[in-house]
Amino acid sequence: MRNKSAWNWLISLNISKRRWVYPHPLIEIVRSNSHRDFRLQDIRNRKDHAIYVTESDSQLIGWIHANVRMLIESPPFVEICGLVVDGQYRGEGIGRQLVETCERWAAQIGVNKSRVHTNQTREDAVCFYTRIGFSQKKAQFVLDKEL
Repeated sequence: MRNKSAWNWLISLNISKRRWVYPHPLIEIVRSNSHRDFRLQDIRNRKDHAIYVTESDSQLIGWIHANVRMLIESPPFVEICGLVVDGQYRGEGIGRQLVETCERWAAQIGVNKSRVHTNQTREDAVCFYTRIGFSQKKAQFVLDKEL
């Protein structure tokens, strides 16, 4: 599984029982006061972010988070910030459906480009995104600095 801690965190939340959950509201109850829960509450209230989930038999099997990026040097685009599909359901088109849902959201808000970053070593992710129409634009380093 791509990001087990994020997956477990979403499973622990009380997700609405609809097949597709569109932004606002995503979550009926947030059970704890962790930093991640606080971030989710903040994201829920922002119109430039979207989170979609999909379920099977009332079990969370996939989620995607995207947001609109505004940069000086390029027109706005929607960036996929996270995409997770339970390994048991991979290969069934769920990831594609989640990405397409974000693309429809982007079109609704007037954005005509989407982008995703993935580690070059994650060959499965690179193949998936290439298969659904993404193309590699550059390789780069990610540098962090604690403040």
